[in-house]
Amino acid sequence: MRRKNRRYFKAIDKLSARRGGVIICLLLLLVQLMGCSLALPEQKSGGDEFCGAYLVFPGDGSSYNELSSLDFTVNSKGEIIQKKDKTLEGSYDNDTVNFEGIDGYFIGFLKEENKDDKGIGLIADDGFIDVSAQVKVLDSGNEDIGEGTFLIPADTMSSFRAYPVYRRADGSFYLINSTQGVHIGDGTADSEYSMTIGTSLLETMDKQTTNAQKTSIKITVRLVDPVKKLVLKEMNEQDEVIVTTEIKNNKEKKIPYKVMAKTSYVLVEETLSNKEKGDYIKRSVFSFGKENNYTHQCNFPGEKADIGVLTLEFSK
Repeated sequence: MRRKNRRYFKAIDKLSARRGGVIICLLLLLVQLMGCSLALPEQKSGGDEFCGAYLVFPGDGSSYNELSSLDFTVNSKGEIIQKKDKTLEGSYDNDTVNFEGIDGYFIGFLKEENKDDKGIGLIADDGFIDVSAQVKVLDSGNEDIGEGTFLIPADTMSSFRAYPVYRRADGSFYLINSTQGVHIGDGTADSEYSMTIGTSLLETMDKQTTNAQKTSIKITVRLVDPVKKLVLKEMNEQDEVIVTTEIKNNKEKKIPYKVMAKTSYVLVEETLSNKEKGDYIKRSVFSFGKENNYTHQCNFPGEKADIGVLTLEFSK
């Protein structure tokens, strides 16, 4: 199963609410990058529901990501024509949305199936961390807000795109292609780049807003130096090494680790990979006393563009 992260909030299906009056749909794409903003020209969704975003890293090898095949087509005369309706059909499978020919990561609001509690859950593919969902109360309605952070190796990617994903009334999905994205700067570890995609559905009567329904998805891409080797050293009160253990990347999300009774503290040594300055060691210390339970996040390389986060759980 590709999807691992899900966050819930209690909510009526506000995304599909419709009442009388004049309904205006507006799609906005806001890029927050070092104080700059970028706006996508207004597009009509045709009444379909905006439900999420599809994160793509151009240049990862897929034909769509390399050629942007949704942007152009060739007519019978061999002329290259820019498409007017730049959409791509998607499919729902294993609690996530996939798009043929484009390799990416989905995050968005989907209706929970086969549950007594009817509501909307924010789901996110593997690679996203810090996934959260909340409802913001507005003067004349509500805003559904979803967020997720995606970790990538600092020296492997130069840009990313996030495409808005829509759900039709029949349950099918599609994305709207745009040529806009975010260029990642010099590849410095711990740098962050954010993009927010959202819709505003305003319902007016006699020039007064009677209902405002908003949905937004914020994606933050954070650059990190991946872990090449991970070693734990259990230390006693005399600062002597009792046990040395190397932790392997077994593709698990969490690894429990119980220290010896005479262990005073644990020294975590991570060998991090960086092409420019070479491998280097980062050390973290966890002391046992009043607190006997700790967690530590280790950023191992993932299977694709992502970082496979591993959480160590120390206990005594």
